[in-house]
Amino acid sequence: MIKRKRVKMNKNKINPSYSIKILVSIIAIFIFSGATMKNTRESNGKNPEQHALNGRIYILNIKHFNGRKTFTPDIKMAMSAEQIAIKYLKMKEPKIFNSYGMYCKQAVGYVSNGHKTIRVNYIFNPGSRFTEKMLLNDYIVIEDGGDSVFQMEIDMKTGKVISFSVNGQA
Repeated sequence: MIKRKRVKMNKNKINPSYSIKILVSIIAIFIFSGATMKNTRESNGKNPEQHALNGRIYILNIKHFNGRKTFTPDIKMAMSAEQIAIKYLKMKEPKIFNSYGMYCKQAVGYVSNGHKTIRVNYIFNPGSRFTEKMLLNDYIVIEDGGDSVFQMEIDMKTGKVISFSVNGQA
């Protein structure tokens, strides 16, 4: 006959290793479900605002840009410029806005008339033409390409787009 031994458990105490296992499980569920939701939004192209926040922004640290004094924008400034750009494109360029998440962005800061200005160079799906190192270190200039390449200049003091140009067709 097998004897069973009864173990008394204090109902007020929880085994610490059990608590850690539960906590790790909850965190894992949260992380993996969030990643899945994010990937779904990015892949279906339905939420361009999300693309802007998760898209690739290369902040360039170059000494001179078109003969102007430059500065390196911080992440907060780059994200503010991004939000201004999204609003502009949503109203004025819906075709570009709808595929916004497929563009990588190169941001260069310069001072014009005492105002900090960010010029953003947008390149559609650059992976096949440019390396990450090139995008981070060199301001890419493309002479043609239609709406696969466009530029925008944003005055950070006024929060307005001061220049928008789409490259011409080849």
